[in-house]
Amino acid sequence: MNPHTPTFKLAFAVTEVGPDVAAGDYFTALELGAALRKLMRWEVVWLPRDQWYETGDANALIAMTDHYDPTRLGAKAANLVKICWMRNWFDRWAGKPHFNLWDIRLCSSQQAADHIERTYGFACQVLRIAANHVRFRPRPEEKLYDYVFTGSYWDAPRDIERIDPEAIGLRFALFGKNWENHPQFKKYYKGFAPYHAMPRIYNQSLLLVDDANSVTKQWGSVNSRVFDALASGTLVITNSATASAEAFEGRLPVYDSPEDLREKLTQYLGDDRLYAQTLDALRQGVLARHTYAIRAQELAKIILGRLRAGQGPPQPHSVPGPRASQDEPARRRSLLVSIIIPVFNQAHFTEPCLRALFHNTPDVCEVIVVDNGSTDDTARLLERWQGRVRVLRNATNQGFARACNWGAAVASAPYLLFLNNDTEVQPGWLPPLLAMAARPSVGAVGGRLLFPDGSIQHAGVVVVERRGHVSLLPRHAFMGEAPELAVPRQATLMQVVTGACMLVNAACFWDAGGFDTAYWNGCEDVDLCFKLAQLDKKVVYEPASVVIHHEGKSGRERSVGIHTNNARLRSRWEGLIAPDLIDVDGQVVPAEGLERRMREGGDLAPDAAYGEAIVAWWKRYRQRFSPAPDARPCRPQGARIAIRVCAPSRTSAFWGDTACGDELARAFARLGHRADVLFKDEWSRGGHDLAIHIRGAYRHYPRPGTKNLLWIISHPQLITKEELDSYDLVLCASMMFMRQIEPITATPCRCLPLAASSACVGGGASRTPESLDLLFVGDNSGPNRRRIVRDVLDAGYGASLGVVGEGWAGRLPESTALEERLPLEGLPRLLGMARIHLNEHAPAMARDGFINHQTFDLGALGLFQISNAVPGIEALGVVTYADPMDLRHKIDYYLHNEAARKEIAACSFERCAVETFDARARTILELAAG
Repeated sequence: MNPHTPTFKLAFAVTEVGPDVAAGDYFTALELGAALRKLMRWEVVWLPRDQWYETGDANALIAMTDHYDPTRLGAKAANLVKICWMRNWFDRWAGKPHFNLWDIRLCSSQQAADHIERTYGFACQVLRIAANHVRFRPRPEEKLYDYVFTGSYWDAPRDIERIDPEAIGLRFALFGKNWENHPQFKKYYKGFAPYHAMPRIYNQSLLLVDDANSVTKQWGSVNSRVFDALASGTLVITNSATASAEAFEGRLPVYDSPEDLREKLTQYLGDDRLYAQTLDALRQGVLARHTYAIRAQELAKIILGRLRAGQGPPQPHSVPGPRASQDEPARRRSLLVSIIIPVFNQAHFTEPCLRALFHNTPDVCEVIVVDNGSTDDTARLLERWQGRVRVLRNATNQGFARACNWGAAVASAPYLLFLNNDTEVQPGWLPPLLAMAARPSVGAVGGRLLFPDGSIQHAGVVVVERRGHVSLLPRHAFMGEAPELAVPRQATLMQVVTGACMLVNAACFWDAGGFDTAYWNGCEDVDLCFKLAQLDKKVVYEPASVVIHHEGKSGRERSVGIHTNNARLRSRWEGLIAPDLIDVDGQVVPAEGLERRMREGGDLAPDAAYGEAIVAWWKRYRQRFSPAPDARPCRPQGARIAIRVCAPSRTSAFWGDTACGDELARAFARLGHRADVLFKDEWSRGGHDLAIHIRGAYRHYPRPGTKNLLWIISHPQLITKEELDSYDLVLCASMMFMRQIEPITATPCRCLPLAASSACVGGGASRTPESLDLLFVGDNSGPNRRRIVRDVLDAGYGASLGVVGEGWAGRLPESTALEERLPLEGLPRLLGMARIHLNEHAPAMARDGFINHQTFDLGALGLFQISNAVPGIEALGVVTYADPMDLRHKIDYYLHNEAARKEIAACSFERCAVETFDARARTILELAAG
């Protein structure tokens, strides 16, 4: 099996698909499917009405409407787990002649489930609608409305029609379809709001009136708008007392008449304390019980419970585990921890690992062993543990990260415990980890690991900066020391704990994206802990949990990727992670990372004694393990560096790679080196120690005798194997494209993204008043270029657009073309004038994941930008669009939502401000020296 192949495929049959549809079943399915993708790594598809029965290779199907007829699946039905999710119209669902064909029946309320079982004899399980608490959350918005209603009008009577907004006398707005001609509401009608605009509407409203219609009200089913509004920090008053009782323990305010609604509005809007107390309690209830992350866990357990009980088709791409006993589904529902052990050979370690595990672990765990293509006795050993261990097998060694991700994808418990096979857990090892992980703020917990001789192998991980050597150096604290010297002796906040024995909240693990498979058997755990911290989750060292660790027994596989791993870790996190200690030629001082833990750790904060002990330990460790200064690799100090760019000559029109070359040359100069930028007609010049070809439109044939580096920043379609093989090192601005070329060349390949121009780093954008709605900076160099400008025009925003660049004369209105060429130092001033910046990537660049320098410039200035889609660009705080219609909706939303723009721009600044050419120059020198 290839672990990247989805283990399960789920299809939703919905009324319609698209960002502007009115049918709520699609958005419910969209949110639940997205949560399942994150939690289970399942493949999820959404089928509109004309594709309902084209299920392809799906393993399960969820019908969201009673109009779906499973008999039309024909032979395909035998390979599907068929699920109906009844959110309304319960008797209509159950009255269909094919109701008996569903394998799983879900109801959105307990009352409806009881009714189906009592009246029709079919068991149902409850799966309520929920909220996406990430999409719907409180944001600072001006409160434009006292109360709102969101819902469409389909010519059927609604309770909301009984109210008289004029008599109530408060600020009212109504959003939905088909209200424009309603005699009572047309003056309050604000139009149809697409789903992505709903958070803004709720944030601008103090209160939402819920009008549960006749097909949901009597059954206690809760509309999505109730959960969404509460998650957004907007109070809700409903007309369904049953829904309030079932989902909110009767705490959700209820109205039963127009007069009662008027009194309730006056009561809650007139009493700030009552309003705040009621809202806070309800919102906390939504976050604790009614999010799609929780619904994904509930649904996954229902589906997997059926599959594992042998009542449905087998899961694809998975090696079957031991035969399930009759009480196996019940036992799995009570599991707390899924223990995942990746193995590659070393059967003589796996045997005592499993023996100690089952001897010292309570029976609330499942054990999943992922065999990475072992060639020794591992397979025969695991057969002896059949019935107690679930085995997943790869044909070849896929590495630690992929193996762990696969094990996590099939795990069923709320906590994941990653354990090396060269460990032996000790009595009482698990309860302290679980007790700490139960704290809502904690994402990962690691224990005390000892070498077989009893000395410390791991007591948390500290991050060290060795000034002038390396800025990001994670090291196991107190490694090699006697246990009595290792502090702390109580649970303590850390930046990192080791993946050799790490307990992780499963939801947090998938929120962080799991282990990064670009690492090979090293740094994956460090990277994961850093990602958890970005999610505001704590990483804790718990010394009460003790495990023996025979570290370093994985052979060559353990160290083969050490240099690549370290380079990737630094490239991703350098400048973002504050060190715990700073070492300047042996002078060691506590740094911001440690001080922050002391300030913000609460009862988990390390104390001053710990700070003193960790400084003293590092000095001892450095003397024993770190190389002396004269043993360091020699860097090309004072080197002469050639930077070749593809512009034909110095008199050529401006080329983007010329700016890149100039920035890199200035960065090398700041590091004490001489760098010459050579244009195409100057490439033959020699006499350099290091030559860097910035690959654009033209190939260069490197000369021997010089260390030659190729930096691919554009035109990926022109790259050949022969070109790659002719260099000593290949740098690639796209991780995606680097993974494509790595297998075809013997030349080492490293990812090196572009960076922000020096004029855009440090000072931020000019505080010039925002006088432009939309701004695009770029030349119009061909008929197929600058699609984003055409999309803006097609979206109807041409009058709000300003353009800077050459080639636009006569092609745009005179007021649109602002300037042809702008000096670099003037760029921040101009860019600071725009509310939204438009960013375009050429099709070949976008396809292969090349993010342009303009992305980093705008991000480093803290400006909001919209770009065409490029893999990975959203991680830099960039909003993307799919087509002119999507662009129109996003421009409309963000132009009128300054808070959202600033929030996203702040994220972009945080990610891009550290991506400088100085950092790129240092990385190039380190790689060249290695």
